[in-house]
Amino acid sequence: MKLAEALAVIQVVLLTVGGAVAGGAYAGIMAGVIGQNQQNAAVTGALLGGGAGFLAAMVLTGLLFTLAAIEENTRTTAMMLAIVARPRPERAAGE
Repeated sequence: MKLAEALAVIQVVLLTVGGAVAGGAYAGIMAGVIGQNQQNAAVTGALLGGGAGFLAAMVLTGLLFTLAAIEENTRTTAMMLAIVARPRPERAAGE
């Protein structure tokens, strides 16, 4: 498993769980302020926060994999250009 793939898995898990926790906490607090049922609001907030965290993780993972692909293609292109730019020995006029 490459480093980018491992970071992507960790990122998805952390942002999804973090979004769920933050969404549940925020919705629970706001429900208490406006006088709504805190438990129902916390569950709904956790679901919405988890979804938002997952969506954010997918966008960032797409960016990470795009940058990893660009890096790999750049290395390959540089290697090919180094081969093409290598000086060739001159041929004699009679050959």
